[in-house]
Amino acid sequence: MPITSTGIGSGLDVESLVSQLVLAEVQPKETRLNRSEAAFQAEISSYGLIKGALSSFQSVSKTVSDPATYQAKSASVSDYTKMSASATNGVASGSYAITVSALAEKQSLATAESYPTTSTTVGTGKLTISLGTTTYDGNTDAYTGFTPKTGTTAVEISIDSSSSTLTGVRDAINGADAGVSASIVYDGSNYRLTLTAKDSGAENSIAITVDDDDLGDSDASGLSNLSFSSTATSMIQTVAASDAALTINGLAVTSSSNIVTKAVDNLDITLKETFSTVETIIVSDNTSTIKTAVQGFVDGYNDLVKVLNQQTSYNPETGQGSTLTGDSTVRTLLGKIRNYMNDQVNNNLSSYGYAAQVGLKTKTLDGTIEIDATKFDAALKSDPLDIATVFGAYGRSSNTNVQFVSSTSASKAGEYAVSLTPAVAGSILGTSLANNLNFSTGNNDATFDITVDGETASVTINSNFASDAEAAAGVQAAINSALSTKSVSVILSGASNDQLLIQSNTSGSASSIAVSNLDNDAISGLGLGTVTTTSGADATGLIGGFAATISGAQMAGAIGTPVEGIKLEILGGASSGLGSVYFSRGVGSKIDDLLARFLASDGIVEARLTGLAASVKDIADSRLSLGERASNLESIYRNQFNGLETLISNINKTSSFLTTALAGFVKPLSFKK
Repeated sequence: MPITSTGIGSGLDVESLVSQLVLAEVQPKETRLNRSEAAFQAEISSYGLIKGALSSFQSVSKTVSDPATYQAKSASVSDYTKMSASATNGVASGSYAITVSALAEKQSLATAESYPTTSTTVGTGKLTISLGTTTYDGNTDAYTGFTPKTGTTAVEISIDSSSSTLTGVRDAINGADAGVSASIVYDGSNYRLTLTAKDSGAENSIAITVDDDDLGDSDASGLSNLSFSSTATSMIQTVAASDAALTINGLAVTSSSNIVTKAVDNLDITLKETFSTVETIIVSDNTSTIKTAVQGFVDGYNDLVKVLNQQTSYNPETGQGSTLTGDSTVRTLLGKIRNYMNDQVNNNLSSYGYAAQVGLKTKTLDGTIEIDATKFDAALKSDPLDIATVFGAYGRSSNTNVQFVSSTSASKAGEYAVSLTPAVAGSILGTSLANNLNFSTGNNDATFDITVDGETASVTINSNFASDAEAAAGVQAAINSALSTKSVSVILSGASNDQLLIQSNTSGSASSIAVSNLDNDAISGLGLGTVTTTSGADATGLIGGFAATISGAQMAGAIGTPVEGIKLEILGGASSGLGSVYFSRGVGSKIDDLLARFLASDGIVEARLTGLAASVKDIADSRLSLGERASNLESIYRNQFNGLETLISNINKTSSFLTTALAGFVKPLSFKK
């Protein structure tokens, strides 16, 4: 701190005088700045509370506008020890009567050969494991054929000297991800290798071919002890692969899994045991989810109104207002939200157009709302989708096979016709089959190459078919056995129902069938010399006349169209004209969009907060300027007092000099004394 001598010459308390003069100049302005800053900070705090309440209200508005809220279903089962059920959005409400005569089983195989130790050598060579459907001779139960499962590929496993033991073979199979699980079981005297399919169902049967290094691929010696195919069945089947068999409302149904997922759209049934006495599954609307969502919406609105009331209230007795009393932004917020709460919803398939019609009513005292439970429950019981229409962004279809899934903020309200043309599978149709279908003697084998969806295989038919139907089944089995990853179905068609229709089991533009390199028996006997080809084609659909994107059973509106974001699910394989979807936006959806705009980075709330923050910064800048002003004033006053000090000092010096000088003179008339 500098040492000052102000006031020494005059004897005045100059420091105090300077401080008081500066304070008198600065303090009123400082007080005004502090008062303004406190007011701005209070407004920022109030808007923070309002922003939080708006955000919370938007969250519950989003829930009440979500279609999934109204599509939720619940499934109850008469006896959970026998089965369970899980309903997802889209399943039709109703009662389903169930009986189960068989559960799905995983195929299990065991080596007929037993081994004294787990380190005993089995053999070397190559195993090829495939999954698919096995056919058996109806009289002898012998393995006669195998059709690979669509979408699977045979897995080759090399077994060399490092993996040739029983343990090594087990580990090599388990490490190959071939769709089977290998184990070693001790039977009381020796060890055996067991193989179990990872998935149940007849389509997951195991086929094992062996390329044995001992050159005997089917001699039940060495690695060929693991063969299980139409060529050699060295392993023993301990459990056959089988499908679950059940009835649903009297209709026979099969499933490769004990979790039945495709019998009823969006209903999963888990089978636990067989039973002949009818058990029931009741599917109903999950109205508790809807009630919770609507009550949450009401609570969120009331919480927002209470916050706004607190921040804008005025006490006439004291004449005191709140922080935001009279604030135009708050009035705009609340006014627009209230307008949307009373807005009309137009949907031709709904019985209600206003929230008040389903039980929402306003309390005049404070502007909050409440639910008339009697009116709301009646509407909910009549049709939950009426509640969905009033509150949600929801589409209702005139066709029960069209299920509304979802929409986006870009989706426009309106009525939209729906149509779907299903995907087409590639196929060929031959000419009439010959009368003599004996391809099993001499050189009468029918041979040809077939290309299915880009995969080519050579096919040999060497069977004696007793009928055209048997020929179609035999050709299908032969083709599917030759193919690795693709498959076909073969049926009789044509005017006389005696032409082979060979069709890919996949559909779409990538689906195709072609035959080549046919011998005479394939040409004349099977009628494949001249074929009518049908190219595969992708599914196409329209929503409101605009081309839709197709993905599985779902259709979605195209970007840039009024139906953008509208997603529909087509149930039960329905196609052609599918009626119309009436899409509307209820009060919850409209308020969700409104609040999103309010809370956006360029919305009115952020604009107000940004303005207040700028005002606080201006005050900080003004305070700096005021500090500089005080410093300048202090310098000015100090300089002035320093000048005064100099003047007084000079006067004092002159006074002292004169006093000394005059002291040397004789006083007048002193000699007369």
